[in-house]
Amino acid sequence: MRGYKYLLLIVLAVLVLGTLRSFAEPIYLLTVEDFSGVVEGTNETSAWVYSADKRALRTATSKGETATASFRAEPGTYHLWVYHTAGMGWGDGSRRTQIEVRIQDQRTTFGAEPNTSHWTKVGVFQLEEENRLELAGFNEQNSAFIYGLLFTTDPDFVPMVRGPEGIAFIKEILDEGGLETVAAVPSAEGLIIGGFHSKAQARFWGLEPVEEPTKNGLYAGKWEHTVGSIRLASGFPGPIPQDWTPYAYLEFDCYSPAKTDAWWKLNIMSDNPETDGGDYYTVEFLVDWEGWKHFKLRLADLVVSRNPIGWHQIDGIELWNHGWGHTQDPDTVIYFNNIR
Repeated sequence: MRGYKYLLLIVLAVLVLGTLRSFAEPIYLLTVEDFSGVVEGTNETSAWVYSADKRALRTATSKGETATASFRAEPGTYHLWVYHTAGMGWGDGSRRTQIEVRIQDQRTTFGAEPNTSHWTKVGVFQLEEENRLELAGFNEQNSAFIYGLLFTTDPDFVPMVRGPEGIAFIKEILDEGGLETVAAVPSAEGLIIGGFHSKAQARFWGLEPVEEPTKNGLYAGKWEHTVGSIRLASGFPGPIPQDWTPYAYLEFDCYSPAKTDAWWKLNIMSDNPETDGGDYYTVEFLVDWEGWKHFKLRLADLVVSRNPIGWHQIDGIELWNHGWGHTQDPDTVIYFNNIR
C-alpha cells in the first residue's frame, strides 16, 4: 500500500511507533486447554464441561462449580476481554447467564446475552507474576460457552479476531512467541501487509505458505481455486489496517503457472449497517498471464458496491473465485507476494 508522496515519511513514522507499541505491551490469551476442573459431560452434567468441539468451556448448571487456570504474567494492570457465546435464554430469551471472574482477591461479573457470539470487556485486574483465575457462574436453562480470555495492558485495544478458529490461531502464534510474525511491516515501498516472511502470516491470510515460487520474502501465499474464497479481517493482530485514508494504491505481485483465463475478484470491505448486503470497493481479474505479474491498483478507481462507510473504516479483504455469474476453475492456482 503506497501513501501520498509528501505524507509517506510521516505515515511510516506513525506506523512504526504504533507497531512497536503494540508488541511492547504484553498480551496473554487463556483457552480451554489452560483450565482444570473441567470434565467430559452432557447436558445433564452440573459442572463446567468441554463443548462438543473441545474448543470452549460450558458454564455449570449448578451453584458452586468452578473452572480454574494458573498462568504467569508480567506484573501490571490488565484489561480483560472474554469471547463467549450463549444459547436461546430462558422463557422469553431475555435472561442472561451471569459469569464471575476471580483473580486472587479481585472479582467481576458479566452477563452472556442470549443468541450472541462476541468479545466482552469485563473488567480491569492487577496481575502478578503468578496468577490463579477462577470462572464461576451457572444458569439452569441457558448455558454459555467461553472460548478465550485475553489480557492486555492497552486500554484502547479491541480484539478483532472472531470465532473458535481465529482464537485458536492467535493462541498458536502467541505460544510460538511472536504476534510480529503476522503484522504489517512499514518499508520504503509503503506498508507491506503480505510480505510472507513467515508461514504464520500466509496462514493468517488463509493462503498456503510455499517456498517456491517467491518474488520477495521467504514464502509466497498459494491460492488453489478449489478453495472458493479467502476472507481476512482488518485490525490487530493481523496485517490489514482499518484506516486506509493515508494510502493511494494497493500493489502486489501475483504468479500464475499457466494462463487459464479464470475469473477472480478482490473486495475491500467497509460494511454499512444501514444497507442490506455487503458494502465494499472491488476489482475483477482474469488469469490471462503466465509467470510473475505486478499489479498496482489506484484505490480511487475501484468500483464501489452499494454504500461503503469509507476508506477510514475498512473491515477486511475478501478474495473470490466464484459467484457474480462465475464458477470456480479447479485447474487454476495463483501465488501472492509483496502485498503492500
